[in-house]
Amino acid sequence: MAQDKDGAASTRAGRDSLKLVSTQTIIAVFGIFYFALVTRVFSKVDISVLAIVTLFNSIGGSIAGLGLTTLAIQRVPSLMAAGRHTEAARMLATSIAWSVAGAIAMAGGIALASRPLSGIFFKTTDASGLIIASGLLLVTYKAFESVNVSMLALDDFRSISLMRLLNDIALRAIAFPAYLFGGIFAYMITMAIGQVLISAIMLCLKRKQIIIAGFSNLKQTLALIRESLPFYGYSFFRSATAQADSLLIGILLQPEGLATYYVIRRFFDYIIIFYDAMLTPLLPKVAAKRGASGSEVLTAFRQSSRYALPICIILPILLLPLSKQILFVYGGTKFISGLPGLILLFAAAALYGVFGLHSSFILATLRPVDALANDLIIGSVNSGLSFFLAATYGVTGGAGAKAIAMAIASISSFQILKKQIPIGLHHDWGVFKHFFPVFVAGSLAVIFAQLWTHRFPGVCLVWTGILMITCTWVVRVSNSNDLNFLLSSLHLDRCTLVRRVVKFIRPAA
Repeated sequence: MAQDKDGAASTRAGRDSLKLVSTQTIIAVFGIFYFALVTRVFSKVDISVLAIVTLFNSIGGSIAGLGLTTLAIQRVPSLMAAGRHTEAARMLATSIAWSVAGAIAMAGGIALASRPLSGIFFKTTDASGLIIASGLLLVTYKAFESVNVSMLALDDFRSISLMRLLNDIALRAIAFPAYLFGGIFAYMITMAIGQVLISAIMLCLKRKQIIIAGFSNLKQTLALIRESLPFYGYSFFRSATAQADSLLIGILLQPEGLATYYVIRRFFDYIIIFYDAMLTPLLPKVAAKRGASGSEVLTAFRQSSRYALPICIILPILLLPLSKQILFVYGGTKFISGLPGLILLFAAAALYGVFGLHSSFILATLRPVDALANDLIIGSVNSGLSFFLAATYGVTGGAGAKAIAMAIASISSFQILKKQIPIGLHHDWGVFKHFFPVFVAGSLAVIFAQLWTHRFPGVCLVWTGILMITCTWVVRVSNSNDLNFLLSSLHLDRCTLVRRVVKFIRPAA
């Protein structure tokens, strides 16, 4: 009976994690169309405001969080597995409360320094109000993020999916009309109010699993903060990894340059959203194996790499040939100067997929100091390269720094993991080696097709045809286990039409 319950729980968790991947994919697709509206309607200065909000949320949020939410991801699953539910609930409450309190303090500092910050980013002190509003969004974002991470620690992917749908689709659908009527300030205030409401509602629904009284236990909180200090450094350098290029672009260039870089960075970010959704379910599962035999971690790594690596590397390869057409859709010729940078960021996205897989296992299974060392390396490299290359080559230099940093990160993160788990650790490249040549050939065919026609519909038609041919080839040559896993991961096995097409291409499947 116990085994049946465990099996049912495992099946339910698997469905929920796959639902999260599907949800994030839907969000990414919505974001692609939504951002097309933004780039067409928003001015370049308004788009640069969105870039500054992203910078404050990432860097300011990491400083405000004290590393407590990252500690909760690692500690709470094992506490729940040991039946220590009250202790887990208090840890979650403590991480949320102190993270929000830190964000409020950061927002206060931003408000006090609003005029100098306005001079740095907008090259004028008259935009201090926009800086203050960006600080307000930092507080609401940190509240939303902290509650979202708590759902991850609780292995509650259904709630994560709901929160993401409300924040990334419903709220933005309301904020866009607010911009049309009230400008960028109305847009920002609408987003702030919405994030507060979503976070508050989810906390009310989970009040039994997150004990708010944990905030009042100062002694316990200080002990957790001391324990989370390596994660605090990890969080800060992770934000440096993600945003050093954008920060230096914002400081060194005019707002219009920051806006261009923000637009091309969004496509990198959309791909990363999908990667993180695919890799996020690994964290609590692998974290629960802490203290188990090393062979279990090795098996999990090989199985994960077999399917994660092909998806992470091949997706940017498919999109790279459409770089020019993508920028024409997003703003016409407004952002076409960012084309070389977009190509470099697609390459960076493929490398991030490898780095993200390694980092997931480092975060879930190794010591906090290992996670800190991992991001200290990449944060330092990205910051140094961005400063030099962005100052010299502008938007293209910032993107090049990101690509080089991701290449170094993918290598260094594997070495850190291999040093701590030295026996038998390796990637399973079987599926990747099988798929990679045909997708590269298809991408090259699209590039050559652009010599024949530069019209967006024509290029997309050629791209679609080549994609269909390559997918047909993949279905024909894949083994049954790989094919079934990929179809179920993308929820395509539930589509009658897809099942019939697969059966037609490969009758034995």
